Amino acid sequence: MVKDILSEVDGDDIFLLANNKKVSSIKELYVLLQRLDDKIFYFHVNEEKNDFYNWVRDVYQDKKLADDLLWCTNKESMIFCLKSRIEEAERASLFNLLPSIEVQNTKSKKQQTSTPLNTMIDIDQLRKKSEEKLVKQQKLSKFSNIKERFNKLQAKKIRKESSVDDTLQKIRGVYGL
Repeated sequence: MVKDILSEVDGDDIFLLANNKKVSSIKELYVLLQRLDDKIFYFHVNEEKNDFYNWVRDVYQDKKLADDLLWCTNKESMIFCLKSRIEEAERASLFNLLPSIEVQNTKSKKQQTSTPLNTMIDIDQLRKKSEEKLVKQQKLSKFSNIKERFNKLQAKKIRKESSVDDTLQKIRGVYGL
C-alpha cells in the first residue's frame, strides 16, 4: 500500500540507522541527515547499496523520490532531494483546503451556455488555514528542536514563497473571475 509522503510509519517499517537511531518519516530523515555523521551516512550509501533509496521505495512506494535518491551519492544531494519532495507534497496538500466546485452536467449540448463558472474563493481564509496547518504540523513534529512561533514576517514569507497565489490567479483567469 502506498503511504503518504508526509506520514509517519511504525512497526517493521521504521528505518534503523547504524548508530541505532530510528527514522519513522521522510521529514525525520531529512532533519536527521543534516546532523548525521559522514561515517554513518556512507555506511548506508556507498557503491554497493543505498539503504535510503530502498526504504523509500519499499515503504513509501514513492518512485519519484526513490529514483532521485538512487542517484544521490552524498548527504548534500540527498538532503536537497528530500527537501524538494517534502515541499512539493506540502504544496499539494494545500489544495485539499480549496473549496470543491460542483458543476451540473446538462443533458444536451444545446442547453449548455458559454458563461464562465463563478466561485467564491477567500484567499485570506485559505492562507490562514494553510498557516494553521503548518503550525500544527510543526507542533506535532516530535523530532524538531525548533521552538519558533510564526509571526507576521514569517507568514508573509510563506505567502510569497507559496505558489497558491499563482494557482488561484490561473483559476480566476480560466473562469473569468
